[in-house]
Amino acid sequence: MAAYELMGEVELNQAKIQELRASAAKLLAEAQGAESGHAIALLNAQIGAAKAHQDGLLRSAKIILDGIKMKAEIGNGNTSEGSSPTLERSSTVG
Repeated sequence: MAAYELMGEVELNQAKIQELRASAAKLLAEAQGAESGHAIALLNAQIGAAKAHQDGLLRSAKIILDGIKMKAEIGNGNTSEGSSPTLERSSTVG
């Protein structure tokens, strides 16, 4: 199922974020000169990109799971008379 695949990718991405943070911490501890500063800035950019990807994965998983839930509710006749089910919107995911 797509939601389970997304959640597996979420876990893998979270591990990548932790690995990048550890690399940044190591470089910061060993920092000597401008070159280390550039390497740390690059790692910080990679961490930001990984976090953005993580947020997208979590939003996608939520949309899929909400769709499955809605389909189940429709199949069980658990909708209000005269209205259609809607997805709840959340400002934060996770």
